Amino acid sequence: MKLFDIAIRCGHLLTMKNRSTDVALDQIIGIVGEKITFIGDWTTEGWTAKTSIDASKMAVMPGLVNAHTHLSMSLFRGLADDLAFADWLNKYILPLEARLVNPEFVRLGAELSLLECIHSGTTSVAEMFYYEDEIADVVDRVGLRGLIGETVFDYAAPDNKNRDGGDYRILERLTERYKSHPRIIPC
Repeated sequence: MKLFDIAIRCGHLLTMKNRSTDVALDQIIGIVGEKITFIGDWTTEGWTAKTSIDASKMAVMPGLVNAHTHLSMSLFRGLADDLAFADWLNKYILPLEARLVNPEFVRLGAELSLLECIHSGTTSVAEMFYYEDEIADVVDRVGLRGLIGETVFDYAAPDNKNRDGGDYRILERLTERYKSHPRIIPC
């Protein structure tokens, strides 16, 4: 008898085997802890689970990965979007960041963006902005995976206005706190 923490009945299971997409019909995924321990044809026999999810009318697939994020910038969405990149960045975004970006701004923007990630099926992000220790905490709290890196500039930044190495101190805290974390990788 197989014992799962979670069993998912999949109507259509999209897998990535041998670098190609396979679709298997009417499957079961068995999960123990945070690991998939079983995938096979659906049956009601030979297993039990603490939680069962019926996705028999749905497609189940691996989580998506957003490989370039600035999660908190979602709070700037729609601002001056019709400009050339250099004008958008230098005339609007960098001045706004200097005035508005602080730990609370970063947390709120990350929470909004991660809610959008969850809604879209994105389970992993590669993230780089300011106050990344705050963002790592949010990524951890919502249960996603993150490759989290602090922005390091040779000019004043919202979390290192005096150019005194504050960005490196954030990286040190991030690395110390998450060095053995199963889902957060500091970079």
